[in-house]
Amino acid sequence: MALFKNNFSRKDNILKKDINHLLEMAMAEHQNGQLHSAEIKYLSALEIDPDHLIALQLSGLLAFQLQNYQCSIERLSKVIFLKPNCFEAYNNRGIAYFEQKDFNAAIADYSLAIKINPNYAEAFYNRGLARQELGELDDAIGDYTSALSIKPTSSKIFNNRGIALQQIKQFNNAMSDYEHALSIDPDYAEAHNNLGTLCKEMNLLENALNHYSDAIFFDPTLADAFYNRGITFQKLNRASESLNDFDQALVFNPQNTEALNNRGLILKKLNRYDEALSDLDKALAIKDDFSEAYNNRGNVRFALSHLEDALVDFNKVISLKPDDREAYSNRALVLKDLGRFDEAMADLNKAIALDPTYPEAHWNKALQLLLFGEFEEGWPLFEWRWKTKQHIGTELITSKPQWSGEANKRVFLWAEQGIGDEIMYASLIPELAASSSKLIVQCDERLIPLFKRSFIDGIEYRCRKSPAPEDSYDCHIPMGSLPNIFRPSLDSFSKASKAYLHCESERSQELRKTLLKGEAKTLIGISWNSSSPIAGAHHRNITLSDMAQHLDAPDVQLVNLQYGDVSDEIAKLKEDHGIEVAEVSEIDNRNDIDGLAALIMACDQIVSIDNATVHLAGALGANTKVLLPFNRSWQWGLDRSDSYWYGSLQLHRQKNYGDWKHVLKTIK
Repeated sequence: MALFKNNFSRKDNILKKDINHLLEMAMAEHQNGQLHSAEIKYLSALEIDPDHLIALQLSGLLAFQLQNYQCSIERLSKVIFLKPNCFEAYNNRGIAYFEQKDFNAAIADYSLAIKINPNYAEAFYNRGLARQELGELDDAIGDYTSALSIKPTSSKIFNNRGIALQQIKQFNNAMSDYEHALSIDPDYAEAHNNLGTLCKEMNLLENALNHYSDAIFFDPTLADAFYNRGITFQKLNRASESLNDFDQALVFNPQNTEALNNRGLILKKLNRYDEALSDLDKALAIKDDFSEAYNNRGNVRFALSHLEDALVDFNKVISLKPDDREAYSNRALVLKDLGRFDEAMADLNKAIALDPTYPEAHWNKALQLLLFGEFEEGWPLFEWRWKTKQHIGTELITSKPQWSGEANKRVFLWAEQGIGDEIMYASLIPELAASSSKLIVQCDERLIPLFKRSFIDGIEYRCRKSPAPEDSYDCHIPMGSLPNIFRPSLDSFSKASKAYLHCESERSQELRKTLLKGEAKTLIGISWNSSSPIAGAHHRNITLSDMAQHLDAPDVQLVNLQYGDVSDEIAKLKEDHGIEVAEVSEIDNRNDIDGLAALIMACDQIVSIDNATVHLAGALGANTKVLLPFNRSWQWGLDRSDSYWYGSLQLHRQKNYGDWKHVLKTIK
């Protein structure tokens, strides 16, 4: 028996030496990142002794690193079976369950680890992470707090508690935790990124930019920080910087659908529609149920007048999210341009039913009603414009009430929208002045000389940068709200459809003499471009070459009424086609509106696309032909050839999207 025992002991010692040697090599390879080689040696050790605790634990951790989570769970389970009080094994198995998204199983294991070792900060922290994933935020915060009571210098725990506090909108406490994390570890890029996100949520956008920049400085590979900073630049309308950050985020992760989607939005805003479509197509190829990207692609396609394609996208959004108010409102715009007006109105009513406070749907409904001349119902809905994202302007902040038609009040009329809109709504100034004991008119500074000459004495004028003091008026009204009072029906427009603005006649006569140079020619003033920021406004534009070639004739002199520097276009037209467009160098068509008015009235006829020049010409009573795109703007009605705003305008409309040839032939 003694001999047998000695032989067994020697064999046992040899096996232990073999296991120890294998484990030493495996651990060295494990530490050096040679994971597959280390795995083979751990398994060899376990073939010798299947119950070897160290080999089981280390191979379990290695399986986790190799993302073989189920194998990791099985090995760690055996450790727990052999050593029920091994709290590290419970914690590590919990981490493997967490990676499998079995958060309840993970929480159970972390809880057992804590029960065995109540001072185990790592298990409290990990249980907090799992509870956070399940939305149990109060419990998660409790776990992070317990972990910090054991390990009060952990920047990681402060950072994650900050995230949970931010999720329950305890912003000040969240900020305190992020700042604690950074006081412990000033180079902690993720905490800088999270603090930036908190500042962004609190609308502290410049602070957010600083923290995202710090995150990128400490970790130039942190794609989230580039993406988040890009979003912040986007909110600040800093398009080029936003694009650069989204570009960088996509370098690190080309599959980032959110970055592709948001870059597409910026490219659309910059009118780079083909590039925007490319980004949105890529996002949808990666994530085919990305409703927001379908909605954005629909908007791009709509801007490109690809109406049927846009309709497909909005239909897809609604199939994915039947309660998406925005998709119904957007689809209505497409249906309207397709002439399917009843369906468009049904979609707008559906959007409003889903959310009675949704401004865009009310606004779009107002525009469709006004397009059809249904003023009594349309004007009240037009008031929703202030709550939309449209380019309306800045709403006046005042304690005084809005004017609603009361007689003998001191009224402050203030400007909104663009200069063309101001000119259009100015047709109502005489009626407002007649109803007021005193009238203060705020308008674009360029219009003041023209308004002073055209309207009755006694009106006080102020530029847009200088609102009237509150003690100088009893009530106020924005210009776009005047029609709700003075234009309830189509017949009511006849009160001011004739010329209501007056140029400096002597100046106009001198300009005419200068332009004619003693020749008997017809002077045709032309304008071909709009810089309006309104969506779809680019469809109004036509090339100078196309317009000029259709209007040119031996007895015609074309006159430039286009605002902005267009000298290169005019020079190229003469070089390519021999057509001369006269320019009056003394008049800045953009800034000298009074001079432009005199130039317009020096001409025999005006031909222009839908821009501020048209409104000025109409208000002056100039004989004007207006070239209108297919997508209908409410000011011009549905299919009229005349304008109820301006009696001297003739409207010439595209029959099909982008077809200017037909329109130009009708005016030749």
